[in-house]
Amino acid sequence: MRKNQRLLYIILCLILLITTLGACAGVQTKRKSAEQLYSDGMKSLEGHTTLFFFHVTEYEKARSDFEEIKNRYSYTTFSPLAELRLSDIHFDKEEYAEAIAGYTDFLRLHPDHKDVPYAIYQLSLSHFNQMRGVDRDQTPAREALVHFKTLLDKFPESEFAKNIPEKIEFCKESISAHEFYVASFYYKNSNYPGAIERFKSALEMFPGFGPKEDALLNLGRSYLALDNKKKGIEALERLMAAFPDSKQAGEASELLKTLGNQSKGASK
Repeated sequence: MRKNQRLLYIILCLILLITTLGACAGVQTKRKSAEQLYSDGMKSLEGHTTLFFFHVTEYEKARSDFEEIKNRYSYTTFSPLAELRLSDIHFDKEEYAEAIAGYTDFLRLHPDHKDVPYAIYQLSLSHFNQMRGVDRDQTPAREALVHFKTLLDKFPESEFAKNIPEKIEFCKESISAHEFYVASFYYKNSNYPGAIERFKSALEMFPGFGPKEDALLNLGRSYLALDNKKKGIEALERLMAAFPDSKQAGEASELLKTLGNQSKGASK
């Protein structure tokens, strides 16, 4: 009897072992290749249209596929592509801090990859899309400007370069306008030394951008408020020479006449 029980026990163990090995083999055969995972991830990113014509993008499914490529197939050519797509998911979801970190890592780890121009462009846009009004911090504009210029300098023939000039102008305009905004705040609060430095910065940083006429007029007024007539007159005359038909040039002319009359009065 015991012999039969022992035999039955051995048979059950063998059946369990064979079943377990078969299950493992099944898992092995079901494991997707890097290429298949990437293809599935891209399909999830492309999304699908529901019955009521809503477009659904399966970000989490795509993220899972790309993460598996990174973890399981890091030695393949699909791994850098998966890194980019993970950054793209953050970008699409407006998670710009994570997108910036991802694109930056890609550029550091794969400096010779064919998709470097794309990564720089997306990195630039990640900063650019965080720009707000001229009264806000301009770090996103400055960072975007740096990366846009890098792309133009290194890959001027890239398909992404053609979209950059207008965005560069927008960044420069925003930064210059911010300098003028801060300078005007100082000026209105009678902080003339601070106003002078910021008006000068607004004028010199990006020639041709920002409200130059107002900057020159208020620069002249700030110098005059500090009783620095020489530099005040220089700023006003510079305004009249650069923008002779502007309203601000008319105001500068009137101010210079007043100064001239005061000088004549003082000399009598």
